[in-house]
Amino acid sequence: MMAKDPLAEVKSKSFDSGKRKSTHICELSRGSDSNLLKLQPTAPLRSRLKRLFQKSIIVTEKHPATRFYLRSHAAVSFEKKRHGRSPNWWVIHPCSSVRFGWEIVMCITYLFCFIGIPYFSAFYMLNTSTYHWKESILVPGYFVCIVDIFLNFITGYTSSNSHEIFLDPGVIASHYTRGYFLIDLLTSIPYSWVLQDYHSMPGPTSQNSNFATIMIELLPLLKLLRLRTLYNFLMQFWQVLGIGHNVAVSLWIALLTALIFHWAACFTYGFPFVLMHATGSRIEDSDTWFNYITDLEDHSADQYRLYQLSFYNGLTGLCAIDSTIVADTKEHNTGETIGDKIVTCVLLIFGTLYQLYLIVNYSTLTVVILQWVESENAPETRYQQIRNSLRLYIRKKQVPPSLERKLLDYYQYSFRDKCFKENAIVSAFSDHLKDEIVMHTCRQLMDSVAIFWNVPKLLVGSIITALKPEIFLSNEIIFKCDDEGNCMYFIGSGTLAVITYTGKEICHLEDGSHFGESSLLYPGFRRPVTVIALEKCELFKLERKDFNRLIPTNSDLHQRMRRAVKEQMAIVVQIENDATLNRGNDLENWTSNLRMESSSEKPKNPEE
Repeated sequence: MMAKDPLAEVKSKSFDSGKRKSTHICELSRGSDSNLLKLQPTAPLRSRLKRLFQKSIIVTEKHPATRFYLRSHAAVSFEKKRHGRSPNWWVIHPCSSVRFGWEIVMCITYLFCFIGIPYFSAFYMLNTSTYHWKESILVPGYFVCIVDIFLNFITGYTSSNSHEIFLDPGVIASHYTRGYFLIDLLTSIPYSWVLQDYHSMPGPTSQNSNFATIMIELLPLLKLLRLRTLYNFLMQFWQVLGIGHNVAVSLWIALLTALIFHWAACFTYGFPFVLMHATGSRIEDSDTWFNYITDLEDHSADQYRLYQLSFYNGLTGLCAIDSTIVADTKEHNTGETIGDKIVTCVLLIFGTLYQLYLIVNYSTLTVVILQWVESENAPETRYQQIRNSLRLYIRKKQVPPSLERKLLDYYQYSFRDKCFKENAIVSAFSDHLKDEIVMHTCRQLMDSVAIFWNVPKLLVGSIITALKPEIFLSNEIIFKCDDEGNCMYFIGSGTLAVITYTGKEICHLEDGSHFGESSLLYPGFRRPVTVIALEKCELFKLERKDFNRLIPTNSDLHQRMRRAVKEQMAIVVQIENDATLNRGNDLENWTSNLRMESSSEKPKNPEE
């Protein structure tokens, strides 16, 4: 069996630690995430099921409200211990996964009830003498509401003032009974199904018109008082989906407006029937608007047509628009009965109040939305402003067209059609975040530069952080031969040409290459070549002071760069010698050719 190499093992550990440097991996022993007492391997099935149930009803960090009441992981762990090891362990935590799932179910149930209860009450229950089978659609919603009452008694609640979480059953029951319990209880009973034998048409009391029964059957409409609860549940659900606050509020306003239009339609059609039951009037004797629709003889035959007309009337009433039903009315004006006048007045008042509600509560929302739209386009707008200012500057200085194109190209390449206040944004970050941003931005440069290979990541990160970006346009000279150098460059993007003192082009440098380090490695050494940009280039400059600080002379990277510079200089010298030799040969050939031409042109006759 081959023995392990200690040096290889140390290198392996060093490499692993380098990979883990960006992300902390805890090596300490951890207990259960639920902070519940561990079970023995031989624990019975009942104990395992109990533990599984407890894990689903204790607090979870995934609940959107957890971060509001419990600001740290330690606070969450303490809350798990407090709940899981208390005598009231069976109480559902308000920030548990089970509670969040049930809140989603109640969102669907509330929407179903807010739409279905007003519709079936107005278009079926008030104007029929028997229980209609379609009203049974609401029974599942009533059943879910009854289950919700039971769960509310065993679910803790949070105090918005003190950020305290209450899990005591007695305190929970007292809080719920003083709150929505009575409303939930009265609105969770299917009265139409229970009292179906007492259904009656509007008419005189002697003909079995029971107004008291009608009012009892209308009690589920109080479920609309739970509108605020629906708002809270939806906001939490949208937060989990990653929807921003402004977008969520906009969605809520759209949903609330749609519900109000629906309720106005149901109120427009149903309220006249309530008055008929209250006064003992018959439908045939009433002068309300739907009795004069010529294309609708049977009210129970075409509910969709009735809902359309009611929706139109309710919408125009809410918006304070003077209109009549879009139908022939047998030369009768609608809205002349006391019931229709009450409906019109109520809708006008409610519509005005709703508009005021939107103005008072969401007036800033419009400003926020406009600011949000403006902020989305702010980088492009700011870039256009800078570009327009540049054009005015060019016009004032009377810059020639060629230079004008260069300036415009420079700004376009620098900002990429978007201008950010980068200094103002980055100034709020910590030094560690700034370094991470720079490392992420220059990650491609780190991978492509050969001298960074096998170099500690900490040193590479320090060098990357010290780099300063510069942009050069096509045909711009980065530096000339025989210039004094105080920096070196790394190529982020673009292509550059390297030219010797005699004008001989040596090579092209592309992304990931570096140049100019000879002047830093050998102080007083002038630039041996000229470097010209062949296209728009983004370079990163490392100045002498940062180079000397980060790369000491005795470091491996410094020695490696010295060897590379010597090889490059040898190539440059060889090319220069070859060019000089070729120039000498060319000069000799040119001289001989000139002599031959001169001798050929010499006249043969001396007199000539």
